[in-house]
Amino acid sequence: MVWKKYTESTVPDFYELFSETIQEFKKQGGIVTVVSHSERSRIERDYSIHCGFVPDAIFGWELPEHQRKPYPYPIKEILRRYDLQETDALMLDDLKPGLEMARSCNVDFAAAGWSHSIPEIKEQMKSESKYYFETVEEFNKFIFE
Repeated sequence: MVWKKYTESTVPDFYELFSETIQEFKKQGGIVTVVSHSERSRIERDYSIHCGFVPDAIFGWELPEHQRKPYPYPIKEILRRYDLQETDALMLDDLKPGLEMARSCNVDFAAAGWSHSIPEIKEQMKSESKYYFETVEEFNKFIFE
């Protein structure tokens, strides 16, 4: 509830280099989708401001519970909509619900470690994720090299 109230009047910053990474990925033909506990309208606003485009698909908090993270519906729908195999997709998230969702769909998971300061969460995500990125720069290099 605190986050919802905060984002009503404030556009949260994206992590340094994240906007550029997403813009370049999109420019190179990548499909950018967002599965979030934020509402679609806020995601559209934030991506428009920070990246200059709206994600190809958004699965926000306004959806019925069974279509929200950590349920598999968003990933299954993304794969279906864009005619992708599980091996064509990568789920990037900072918390366990994203990891669980990716795992239930056999999609590779990358942990956005740059958002963690709690050692226990950091260690759990490191040990359970296929990929773990300490910084956006590490993620950027992984995506483009």
